[in-house]
Amino acid sequence: MKTLSVAVAIMLAGPALAADLTVPYKAPLLSPRPVVSWSGIYVGGSIGAEWRLLDAQVTAVSIGDPATAVTDITGPNKFNSASVRLGGYVGANLQIDRFVVGVEADSAWTPQRAEVRRGSFYPSDITILGTPLGGQTPLGGQQDSFGIRLPWEASVRLRAGLIVSPLVMVYATGGAAWLRVEATSECSTDATTGVANCAGPTTVGPFTTHHFFGGTLSPGTIPNSVTRTGWTAGIGVEGIGGVDLPLLWRFEYRYSDYGKASFTDTRTCSGCTSQFTPLTVSYSTGNITTHSFSVGLAYKFGVPGVPPAMR
Repeated sequence: MKTLSVAVAIMLAGPALAADLTVPYKAPLLSPRPVVSWSGIYVGGSIGAEWRLLDAQVTAVSIGDPATAVTDITGPNKFNSASVRLGGYVGANLQIDRFVVGVEADSAWTPQRAEVRRGSFYPSDITILGTPLGGQTPLGGQQDSFGIRLPWEASVRLRAGLIVSPLVMVYATGGAAWLRVEATSECSTDATTGVANCAGPTTVGPFTTHHFFGGTLSPGTIPNSVTRTGWTAGIGVEGIGGVDLPLLWRFEYRYSDYGKASFTDTRTCSGCTSQFTPLTVSYSTGNITTHSFSVGLAYKFGVPGVPPAMR
């Protein structure tokens, strides 16, 4: 009877003992889901359009030795232009919570031809003793002309952005900027009746005609250039291609102001009396400003996404 009681007790306690011996289940460990990081260095390129607003005018003219001031000068003329803008940029970002701060350097090339004014070899009309300096030459001849070209620009800027979604931020940017300004005075060597320019003497029968007050003015072409320092500011939208795609796209608008560019040319006259040589002309642009819109794509070094434990 005692043996039977022990057997029944063991049978009743079996399930409880089995439960106590069960190995507890543990869920498998999962890697943390990466999140997007804006921090890092990037290099990219851009394409867009740029509009340049500027005028230019002659500020002073003198002729002869000793110099005599010429005052018959007209006002400024506009040399506005538009061009494709091709650029490259490099920068670095640092993400602080929902904010991004950084620094960026860029340069851009604008493959435009010079904006040219024909009929004068300066930005304003100049008349000396009733004779215009430059004019419209005969069809097919070299034109008296004056041109301005802005071939490239560059900047170094700070950026500050706000992350509006994990993959998109809006930002503002501003800093120092540089612009190359090229101006060319083309004094025609083709004779034009009633115009003073750089044409040599013409002889018809026994008569010789000089085209600059008894002599020949030279040089025909005078190029000038300067790199202007100014400032630039803008706004933009930038996005990351994805957690595993190290590309940054952007849309950006910028306004830039480079101030004024001033030049002075001196031409001499072979065969003229000292009353008419040298000829010195000073001219200046107004404030040179630009508006640019661009689309950019950059490669971000390192993986755009990092695990939260590594942030």
